[in-house]
Amino acid sequence: MIALTLIPMIAALGLQAADAVPAEEPEWVERSALQYPWGAAENDVVARCSITLDIRPDGSTTNMCGDCNTASPHDHVKPGRYESSFVRASLEAAREWRFKTTDNGFEAHNQTFDFNLAHLSPDVLASVETPVAPVCD
Repeated sequence: MIALTLIPMIAALGLQAADAVPAEEPEWVERSALQYPWGAAENDVVARCSITLDIRPDGSTTNMCGDCNTASPHDHVKPGRYESSFVRASLEAAREWRFKTTDNGFEAHNQTFDFNLAHLSPDVLASVETPVAPVCD
């Protein structure tokens, strides 16, 4: 009965039920830099990546997988051939990430980020779709 009376009170305050109990997000302690894949940089390939990982209670990362979409402003470059290089670079960085310790950790936490080159037009990266968050085995 308490839950039923709480919902009208939440509504009266202009809040939705999802606003009443915010989802806990992991807090960064250390985030290592991403290393741009050399061949991709040389060929002006940019990427938008999404990785999924578990965060242990001690703040370390485990059970991770990723997916990246790529683009290049050059017709002669096949940017798709660099997708695995961006995934590998993403996962190597994520192995070093550390989060604040928690009682239970986090499962299937998603992070999305971009690899971009400053000398390219922002339109190149803007043309890249964000990959769907992968589901790890």
